[in-house]
Amino acid sequence: MELPYFPNPVDVYRRIRDLGEAVLLDSAAEGARARWDIISAAPVDKVGLKLDAGVGEAELNAKLESFRAEAQSLLAATGANFGADAAGDDPGGSANKRLPRPDARGEPSKDGNTLPFVGGYIGHLSYELGRRLQGLPAQPVATPLASVRYYPWAIVQDRHSR
Repeated sequence: MELPYFPNPVDVYRRIRDLGEAVLLDSAAEGARARWDIISAAPVDKVGLKLDAGVGEAELNAKLESFRAEAQSLLAATGANFGADAAGDDPGGSANKRLPRPDARGEPSKDGNTLPFVGGYIGHLSYELGRRLQGLPAQPVATPLASVRYYPWAIVQDRHSR
């Protein structure tokens, strides 16, 4: 669906934020690599990962394993293959070769390029989560270690073709 271009993606965000848990990935700058703004809201209820700062190691591992299984199930439902290759080697490392690429399912933009995102997981993983996964001493933080949700749709703006 074609929508009008908004030079400031915050204007789009303001229009959808009341749908709940709105997100804005703003390319923020001009240049060849600053192209796409991605805005979404209303993620699928109870699909995703939320790790608060005070989570213990056992709960952390259990939630990460549960999220991994959820993501694999969702990817399997879309026909994607994720995880170890047929021989059981290289878990996750070659998965990108088998995941559906954006050009396989995205709609063309005005200049014929495909959209980089049409729905999926959006979120953040903190540096502190990385520290804990590497077995480094925990640092006190006030923000969540991770917050990732599944957004089935997105508004994507192409700053190059406007």
